[in-house]
Amino acid sequence: MEAPQTVDEPTLSPALASYVGYLLRRAHVRARQCAATAMPPPHRARHIAVLTMLRECGPLSQRELGLRAHVNRTIMVKLMNELEAGGLVVRDRNPADRREYALAPTRRGLAILNALAPTLALGEAQLTASLNESEHAHLNELLRRLVPADADEPAMARLGGFSSYLIARAHDELRRMSAAVLAPLELVPRQFGVLAALQAEEPCSQQRIAAVLGVTPPAVLAMIDDLERAGLVRRSRNPIDRRAYLLTRSSAGLDRLEAAHEALADVQGVVVSRLGADGEAQLRMLLTKLLGSPSAQ
Repeated sequence: MEAPQTVDEPTLSPALASYVGYLLRRAHVRARQCAATAMPPPHRARHIAVLTMLRECGPLSQRELGLRAHVNRTIMVKLMNELEAGGLVVRDRNPADRREYALAPTRRGLAILNALAPTLALGEAQLTASLNESEHAHLNELLRRLVPADADEPAMARLGGFSSYLIARAHDELRRMSAAVLAPLELVPRQFGVLAALQAEEPCSQQRIAAVLGVTPPAVLAMIDDLERAGLVRRSRNPIDRRAYLLTRSSAGLDRLEAAHEALADVQGVVVSRLGADGEAQLRMLLTKLLGSPSAQ
């Protein structure tokens, strides 16, 4: 098999690099890119996780599968449609509740799962290429401590040796906690990311913010539209290129960002409580090295 393609190195925001959640978000993006280069289309890493869980625990309802796989309802519906269209899963009436359907892998699904298993190692090798063996093992150890998992959880038992899977689980855990503490401020984690990134970048373009957050330009455009409507971000014409805009934070945006930093201190506290201060610093260092950027202090 040919070597996987090179994945572009990320641009990290110095204003966000002290947050484990931000580094996990960027590592999660990179892990998906590495998996995509190693895995033949149309399959994705999430297909492996879902098929693994159905093989070990199925049949499962779509709701129960989403809870076990830590995938929200919208994404789970899309995943199931993809897998069913490919003939990899089948829906039958749930014998425990005839009002809903239970999902199970087909023979083709199990065959594809076995065939895709080697691609996990290829994606993992590319993802962790900047780490030595000891660092790779320590990263996984810290990630497991950050996201406690039951020993009999099938996906963790099968996939818990892969940094890509552990990063996804840890990212989901911190995103959930961050969303909870930011909700009273009428912010979501990505909107906080925009405001925090502007702290180091303003005035800057929407494309620059997309790069440091690791999102597509259309995605960041929607976030900035929401922040502008809330009076937290200002757009102004770029005097060098009148077709483009420059972004800055408003005074209300500065106040909201300060409050968000205070709220997210609780999430940082949870991370330190699970890993210890040294472990939290080591995790940031390892994730930053994995991302191929200078170590965050």
